[in-house]
Amino acid sequence: MENITSFRATYASLVPQSLLQWILRRLQKKERPISQNKQYAAEILSIILHLSPTQLSTFLTLHLPDDPLDILLTQLSPYRKRDPDRGSDEEEEFVENVFDCVYSIVRTVHGKRRFVALEGVELAILCLTGEGKVVKARALKVLDFAVGGVGSQLVATKIVEAGGLKILFQMFMRNPSPETSEHLIGIFVSLFRHLPPDSAERLRFLIKFAEKEYEKIAVLLKIREVFISKLARVDVELAEEERDPEEGDEERRQRWYLRKVEDGGFVVQLCALLLGWLAVEDKGMREFILQKVELDEIRETIKGTARPTRLLLSLCVCRFMRPDFFRAIGECRGCRGGG
Repeated sequence: MENITSFRATYASLVPQSLLQWILRRLQKKERPISQNKQYAAEILSIILHLSPTQLSTFLTLHLPDDPLDILLTQLSPYRKRDPDRGSDEEEEFVENVFDCVYSIVRTVHGKRRFVALEGVELAILCLTGEGKVVKARALKVLDFAVGGVGSQLVATKIVEAGGLKILFQMFMRNPSPETSEHLIGIFVSLFRHLPPDSAERLRFLIKFAEKEYEKIAVLLKIREVFISKLARVDVELAEEERDPEEGDEERRQRWYLRKVEDGGFVVQLCALLLGWLAVEDKGMREFILQKVELDEIRETIKGTARPTRLLLSLCVCRFMRPDFFRAIGECRGCRGGG
């Protein structure tokens, strides 16, 4: 079944509801250690949900004694306090596969609503603060996916209400890894996009960046410089590589583009988006940012025309930005007065 569903998305869409129901019942069977069969069941489900939007929609509306998403969250809950048993590859893969299922679900509008209703945001925050180490990065990724895209206002508000800002900013100030930096900055940009204007939650979020003489903005600028330097090294490597005579110009361009995205280009644009929001929202933050970087450079990076990134705006605009963003940042361009 795994080989069939992973070969073509068409096959995944043909899986009957009865199999989805059987998989969920299999996941609910308590085991320790986790058996290979249970791990395979989770893996098959993750493939089906990833490949087939139709099956994803069907999954969320299955008529079962327990909510399908709640079943998955229940499977993950114990790992906020402990890691998978040492030497148990099946258990660690099981956790990863269940998280993969949740990633797919929280990308959908209906999935976001269910995630909030079932206290998935609170569980993710508990995973970030709990003793289990394996789930921390995955829980952060879940929050990033859940708060990004259309229909994420409920998730954004819940993150603030549930006390998520404290742990997110603690992680941000602790020299985060490149992957953690990407998810944290992605969450921050999404919060700016989705938290209602003039709401108490938005104000609480904004104030975090003003604390201790804008120390968090200073960290953001340092992260940006690290990734810009990394991209500069990538540019040198790509310029010096030997040309493959069998590789066409367009193929080569796409490969270079993806290499830059993967090696920090996307994070550089996320940094520009966050700096842009901060400059738009607050006079003092704008002045602090202008001491380090020009707004023109921020705007051009977002548009994808600034070197060394040269990334497309489409990477970020649909996921993170409100329609009035460029108008607002254009109005404050180069200014040091006004709020």
